[in-house]
Amino acid sequence: MVEAGWAVAYCAYSDAYVAQEARAKAAMLGIWSSTFVPPEDYRLSLLGEPPAPRRDQAASASRAAPVQAFSGCVIKGNRNRRGQWIYHLPGMPYYDVTRAEEMFCSEADARAAGYRRAIVK
Repeated sequence: MVEAGWAVAYCAYSDAYVAQEARAKAAMLGIWSSTFVPPEDYRLSLLGEPPAPRRDQAASASRAAPVQAFSGCVIKGNRNRRGQWIYHLPGMPYYDVTRAEEMFCSEADARAAGYRRAIVK
């Protein structure tokens, strides 16, 4: 369901579906073709607690053009251990082991979404 765009990856317990969600977002499948309140935010609203601002919502709202289909988008964006939003290009160290939280078609798209390039040492 996550890969088809009809469910979200619930990252509080597992990162198992993050890559599938990123592909669905990039292809604007299912719920990603419109706007919606993420389930965790909706549940918090029922308790009267305001949801914490999410970087991915702000970035996707600021994009003017839709993201291209996943097939041509190979730049992986994720949050590092320090909580920074970074992106990895194919061929960079750790690219193959990075779990994508979001996929980008260009470095400009990644930077516009608030990511920075991974530092290679």
